[in-house]
Amino acid sequence: YFYRWMADMREHFTKEKIKGFMIAASITAAAGIMAVLDVYKCPSDHLFGIPCPMCGLTRALLSTAQGDLRMSFYYHPLWPLIVIAVAAYVLYYFGFIRISAGKIRLLAAFLIICIVSCFIYRHVTGSPIVKIHPESCFFSGIFG
Repeated sequence: YFYRWMADMREHFTKEKIKGFMIAASITAAAGIMAVLDVYKCPSDHLFGIPCPMCGLTRALLSTAQGDLRMSFYYHPLWPLIVIAVAAYVLYYFGFIRISAGKIRLLAAFLIICIVSCFIYRHVTGSPIVKIHPESCFFSGIFG
């Protein structure tokens, strides 16, 4: 039984998949370390003064890790959905979940619609997390 299980694992964990996963995990870890050290800034927000629809997600995950769920939902109310989607995609990527590519695209479109709708709602209701501030961005210092 163990040898059959090992053969199944070799099928799921090819060198290419492990390499891709390690690159993504390294980038994620670097961003996480930068966030913990408070040196990470959203590139869109920093350069242009326009937050992206994912703005607040890093702070939401840090708040969750610290046990402050109220603040995590304040920073990004869709963080649980995004975490579940990423975990499900990793399982799909390694072949532990079998689902058609069409359903993956449909679920991805649904997630994108949810994230963009949440961004618009937060912007319209005046959330400081997604406040546009072109006067204090990187490019305003250069061209302003």
